[in-house]
Amino acid sequence: MTKIEWCNETINPIQDSIKGESGRGYHLPFDGRKAEFELIQSELEKLAKWKKPRSIFVQSMGDLFHEDMPFDLIYAITKLAQTHTAYHTDHHTYLFLTKRHDNLIKYIDYSRWNEKPERNVYLGLTVCTQQEWDDKGKLFMQIPGNKFLSLEPLLEEIKLKGSGCQWCFGSGVNPASGTPCPQCFDIQGVILGGETGPKARPMHPDWVRSVRDQCEQAGVPFFFKGWGEWGHGSQYSELKKVKRWEWAGEGHAAAIMARIGKKAAGRILDGSTHDDLPWIV
Repeated sequence: MTKIEWCNETINPIQDSIKGESGRGYHLPFDGRKAEFELIQSELEKLAKWKKPRSIFVQSMGDLFHEDMPFDLIYAITKLAQTHTAYHTDHHTYLFLTKRHDNLIKYIDYSRWNEKPERNVYLGLTVCTQQEWDDKGKLFMQIPGNKFLSLEPLLEEIKLKGSGCQWCFGSGVNPASGTPCPQCFDIQGVILGGETGPKARPMHPDWVRSVRDQCEQAGVPFFFKGWGEWGHGSQYSELKKVKRWEWAGEGHAAAIMARIGKKAAGRILDGSTHDDLPWIV
């Protein structure tokens, strides 16, 4: 089991053999040397032992598509999801999440993923700002098969329409029908969450509502992971429990937010939880 709300399990089958670090991904420092990776078979063996289908976040403690990661090691993992193989592990759903869209695109070409995307694999991209989405989204959306977005931590409002989309020219609307553009919203799920940790920044409630509403309009499943360390200040009358106050956003639209901790802030948005993802049963 895992504490990650949007999956059943995690595995970390690739390890940096020099330091024993898992993955070398999101927050591991560069030290000027080439990483040396090894495949941890005991992690992969878990997949066959789990008889009941599960959603599995692969390499949760790092970025599988780190620029130093050999593609043959990535392929050794992704082939376990393939159907009609002797591994008997294709009953699971595999979730791959990266910040490095350029390396993901290179791997797609290397593995010939375009020829047959696996039905039980979801490729995810993490973006936190509008600029990141504008820079990475166009190429990411061209990948065939199942895709999802992780907007965590969400640091500003993001409009998911494709700024470089040749179908709708960035309007986000199908010019023929007036419905959401099928190219801009060719994703199977959006996960959104606030920032956690000692330096966490507050997340404006309207940023969250905007993404929720975009997903609802486009028919895209939406999962709200939580507010992070901050809750909307107007909801907290017990001031002694508030560690700090801070504004989210700018100008007249700014919202006062209270730092109360992840558990207290929770994951309720406008009176409801949002747990809609295609791999969640």
